[in-house]
Amino acid sequence: MNFRFQNLLGAPYRGGNVVISSNTVLLSPVGNRVAVTDLLKSETTTLPIQSSSNVTRIAVSADATFLLAVDDRNRCLFINLRRRALLHRITFKHRVAASKFSPDGALIAVAAGKLVQIWRSPAFRREYFPFELVRTFADFDAKVTSLDWSPDSKYLIAGSKDL
Repeated sequence: MNFRFQNLLGAPYRGGNVVISSNTVLLSPVGNRVAVTDLLKSETTTLPIQSSSNVTRIAVSADATFLLAVDDRNRCLFINLRRRALLHRITFKHRVAASKFSPDGALIAVAAGKLVQIWRSPAFRREYFPFELVRTFADFDAKVTSLDWSPDSKYLIAGSKDL
């Protein structure tokens, strides 16, 4: 356990979640960008893509190909991690508290205010409207704070402040 995290929680860190991908890469929001730390090589780089405000929520696909980064103004960037390229943008209507890719990578769950939205993952398809809203769950009385998928991607569990 000889890891040295020099850039993980530096001066520009403004909060947000930290994610470890399947290929032992640690992703953390630092200001309006995302820092990528390779845990095996002890190298840290920053993605060249930047958001217009501070990144607060990130989610990575199970195969570590795609990254979803949401800023504090509810703007979302869909990024190809391997190519370090921005693929799509979308803006949510409510503040995003949690986001999670399904284990098969086909769907994305987003907790936006009192709603849970299921979106079809755009992947590499070229479409005019790449994000397709599949379903919205609005049965919560308070803000949704956490999400997680079952291993077979059939079920989603959501936790909110209404218990």
